[in-house]
Amino acid sequence: MACADQELGANKLDNYIARLSNTAEIDIVESAPVARILAPQLLETSSSEPADSLSLIDFLSLSGCELQVNIARRNTSMGRTASPSQRLILDLEFLRLAPACIELLDAE
Repeated sequence: MACADQELGANKLDNYIARLSNTAEIDIVESAPVARILAPQLLETSSSEPADSLSLIDFLSLSGCELQVNIARRNTSMGRTASPSQRLILDLEFLRLAPACIELLDAE
């Protein structure tokens, strides 16, 4: 069987339909083709990396900043699925902590 010519594509489907028709003892009538509905294409963005992402190196450079804890909280499974009100709390905390972290990084 392995060396025999394999049926491919439409021929294989036609053979299957004929065998099914014989086994079930019914005539299978060809139906009109169904129109395909194409899914919308994904929007292409100019960058493959989201604007709110942070590389591991950048994250580790925040060592000593309280902002690192805030970013870590956002990146947990709970942070990613947080309700809008909880995300607002994290955003406000981020804005409060950012200036001190910027000063610390500028001093280095």
